[in-house]
Amino acid sequence: MSRAPRRVPVPTVPQVEAILEEAESESLSYAKLNSLVNAIHSTEFQAIRDKVLAKSEFVRRKIYGGLVVSMAPVEVTNRCASDCNFCGWRSDNNEMRRLSLDERLIVVQVEYLSRRVSSTSNLLVAMM
Repeated sequence: MSRAPRRVPVPTVPQVEAILEEAESESLSYAKLNSLVNAIHSTEFQAIRDKVLAKSEFVRRKIYGGLVVSMAPVEVTNRCASDCNFCGWRSDNNEMRRLSLDERLIVVQVEYLSRRVSSTSNLLVAMM
């Protein structure tokens, strides 16, 4: 069983840029991925988000070109602010019990998937 993750400080924009440069040439450690996820708490989150999305697009195209590639998402919550009629998670669905994973369970899920992803696949972590 994995131990609980330690608290990671909110990264600065230059720290995020350094992590993203590293991501061009090698897989990121769990600690660096955790740091990127923790950027959601930054006062500069919008700028960080834009940098992460741009680098993700660059790396994806570098690796896969125009191919469509399947992935295994880690669902951390079933809470949603949207009201899409086709989706059971829509915000006006009052019959659904809302759940969110804590950090420890998110790490357990990511570690589980990373052990089962084939060598030709990637485990993707997205910030929205």
